Amino acid sequence: MLKTILVPVDGSEKAFKALKYASNLCKDCGSKLVVSTVVLPYAFTEAAKAYDSDIAELITTQLPPKSKDKAGDVIEDFSKERILALAKKKLAKDKDLKIEYRRIISDDPAKAIVDQADAIKADTIVMGNRGMGQFVEIFLGSVGNKVISFAKCPVVIVK
Repeated sequence: MLKTILVPVDGSEKAFKALKYASNLCKDCGSKLVVSTVVLPYAFTEAAKAYDSDIAELITTQLPPKSKDKAGDVIEDFSKERILALAKKKLAKDKDLKIEYRRIISDDPAKAIVDQADAIKADTIVMGNRGMGQFVEIFLGSVGNKVISFAKCPVVIVK
């Protein structure tokens, strides 16, 4: 039985497909849905603008965090955060779902996702197969591949 499903979103179409898949899975299983986004702890906007203006619109200068969760990941209320605001909008009709929204500040998205899954005792991680990370993937490798490699729970990749 799936009690908690983690869905990391980055603003990409594939991430929102994964969100839809996970929300349907939550309806079927009565699971709690944890929607999160991982943001860099420093301004990345100029580099993103040089690569792709659509990405740059989703990235903002980060502010100091407000609190930490049990795993030590930085979290804060991000109800006005654009990516999560889009996720909330897409889930607005799903009134019966138990949903938690989180913003994690980290310079390693894959590690942050894996650590977060451990901290919340996620039964599975549902994520898109390629998101906004293509720019970084050239240098560091796929976030999805790293999550699959290091997660202790099953990982569902949505195309």
